[in-house]
Amino acid sequence: MASRAPVGECAAAHAALGRVTARHRQLALLLGSAADCAQLREELQERGKEAQELGTGLEERVARVGAMLTEMETSLNIPVWTVEATEAAWAERGSTAEAEAEGTGGEMPGGTEAPGHCCTVS
Repeated sequence: MASRAPVGECAAAHAALGRVTARHRQLALLLGSAADCAQLREELQERGKEAQELGTGLEERVARVGAMLTEMETSLNIPVWTVEATEAAWAERGSTAEAEAEGTGGEMPGGTEAPGHCCTVS
């Protein structure tokens, strides 16, 4: 459950940033209208600073989650393998009987042909 904590923090920070940004936009739309005053401009500056702080904090949280994911990926012992085509994509066979005559078996590990001889697994 501890690994979900940074994700939850990011979601909460993202939601808060969205609310602050929406409020900042609403205030900015009032500039130049009859509601324009010194108090509006002060609040607009405060909301701008708040949005910037939340954005910076969100960046830090995202970096922390990224580091956590990288650590998890590197600590897992997963073999690296690739698949390489041994024939052109969508290559047509002469007939179904010909395909059956060739067989569909094949050894998978160690760079040998896979079933159907369409690719090599290494």
